Amino acid sequence: MLWPTLGVVYSHISQQDHVFATYVVPVAFLVGSYFILQHVSSNKNSSAREPPIAPYWIPYLGHLFGFLFDPGRLVRELKKKYPDSPFTLIMMGHKFHVYNSSEVIAHVFSRSREYLFHPIVASMMENGLAMPRSDQSKFEVPIAEYSSDQKESRAFVEANHAVFVKNLSGNSLTTTMREYSRHFTRALEEVIPEAIVDGNTSVNLHDKLERVIFFASLNTFFGKRLQADYPEIFDDFRALERALYVGVRSNLAFQLNPRAGKARARLLDHFDNWVDVELGDWEDEDAAWNEKWGMRLNWERERLHREHDFTQRGRSCSHASFLYVMNTNSGPLTAWFLTNILQSPDLLSRFQAECEKHLLHSDKHSIEFDLPKLRASPLVQGIWKESLRLGSVNAVARVVAKDIELKGYLLKQGSVVLIPVQLLHYNTDVFREPEKFVPERWIFDENSNDVAVKQKEMMAHLRPFGGGSGICSGRLVAEEEVILAAATLVMKYNFAMQNKVELHPMALGIMSPKKGVWVKMQYKK
Repeated sequence: MLWPTLGVVYSHISQQDHVFATYVVPVAFLVGSYFILQHVSSNKNSSAREPPIAPYWIPYLGHLFGFLFDPGRLVRELKKKYPDSPFTLIMMGHKFHVYNSSEVIAHVFSRSREYLFHPIVASMMENGLAMPRSDQSKFEVPIAEYSSDQKESRAFVEANHAVFVKNLSGNSLTTTMREYSRHFTRALEEVIPEAIVDGNTSVNLHDKLERVIFFASLNTFFGKRLQADYPEIFDDFRALERALYVGVRSNLAFQLNPRAGKARARLLDHFDNWVDVELGDWEDEDAAWNEKWGMRLNWERERLHREHDFTQRGRSCSHASFLYVMNTNSGPLTAWFLTNILQSPDLLSRFQAECEKHLLHSDKHSIEFDLPKLRASPLVQGIWKESLRLGSVNAVARVVAKDIELKGYLLKQGSVVLIPVQLLHYNTDVFREPEKFVPERWIFDENSNDVAVKQKEMMAHLRPFGGGSGICSGRLVAEEEVILAAATLVMKYNFAMQNKVELHPMALGIMSPKKGVWVKMQYKK
């Protein structure tokens, strides 16, 4: 009876207003049908005990555009709607279950076989760097019970992680930073020449630092060959980096942006040449760096990839991904860390005092600090942690390995647990006035009875580097790189800020300034 009745009503409307019947009624019918389906889906979802699906307008794409344009704002607004429960985002037909409880996060990070990080890495390799399928599988521990044919991929993933940890912590970290400091000083002189350090020329410090840090990292970790053979590497890297904001999720980004696709192809071709040499032995066991491979870390990684039968292009993709993760956040984070210091004369004075306290050597061409002691300074740690808290917009993701219950909700195999750091970093129960930059909140009175509890709670809500088996293995070197760069700059130059800095929300990790960081620089006397 329903359809004949609707037909009569539509015929009557058509006779009265043909345009209204032709255009408005069909649209209204489609919109109404969509909301009915949403309601049915919502009821179905509730009975399955999955976290509630947040409202969205566009089927299949769901919340994708809101997440891409401002992920922090999207999840903070939705959290107001779901203050006491997790909620679900729909993106490209996939379910992303958003949690922000520190207890749940610790639980997820501690169960790496139930909540997998490796599929996230494999997706980046596939979409972002077009790694051959035969090599992608070596990064994948399939979403299933482990069997004998999966042992090799797990062996490579764990061995690769172990190489990073060994070379980027402890005494090896100190050696690495000694090399990095040498290359940073050289890159600084090349990128910021004396002609623009006159106290009158406005300089976009963010753009300059991105270039300085890129070449310092490139020559430290990869030796001299890449820059010598490929002078355009920075420009191609930047084109690739911009495309990867979407490109880590879908290769469509490179189809829609042919320039980025060509830049990626050139970068990988040059990495093909870089790996297409005899591996040989590490000639000097006492040396941590050489011109051929850079740090011993990359020689060990290349050896490991060859032992696991990676193709030449697969090895190139893996090394290019390391270059990407080393640089995509270092420039913005250094600029943001330094901006927070320069915007406060009092904080600048206190930071300079800490730098002077731990200064070992200084002349026109080089500055050397006792970096471990400078990094351990409570003030420096306060600036570092507060810069991370306010500058991060990433979301930790883990793929659910099997149907599992989490916090009273059923999560299906293949869905994703998503932990947006801004829900943690802006938690008003943990951080008073969370939108304000207050490094002193991280400096504790050691005589206070509850200091240990407070420290633990705050650290549990500071997650810019992820956690568990997927925690960023380069977090310690990133910290020392940023502190070294900022200390060198404030000891070498006087700065006059020229603009108020606002951060752009579209980022995979650390947000970049919307309109740069404009300063006037002058050598200190």
